[in-house]
Amino acid sequence: MFQLVKVEELKVNETYKILANNYVFKGRFKGFRYMDGTRAEIDNSEFSLEFDKMHNITRNLHFKRTNFTITRPFYKFVSNHPRWNMERRAVNLFLRNLIGDECFEW
Repeated sequence: MFQLVKVEELKVNETYKILANNYVFKGRFKGFRYMDGTRAEIDNSEFSLEFDKMHNITRNLHFKRTNFTITRPFYKFVSNHPRWNMERRAVNLFLRNLIGDECFEW
């Protein structure tokens, strides 16, 4: 599941899904840049967002680096079942201990 993220909440080296011009991209956020390419702070209105290891999912194309404007929607992946996974792991650990088989998987 993907959750919409505000520009201010983007974290460096996290991977995000980006929608741009009817294409879906996946890339790792590297930071903010002025439009001329130098580093920028988030409070400046003349900046873009730099991503690397870009993948155009729609057309199956790869890019080393690209920039997006702050007006694009950015999404982060959020697991649907974090509690279920934790509970399943606990049950597996209990059953492995109970039956003595360290490779048992329920």
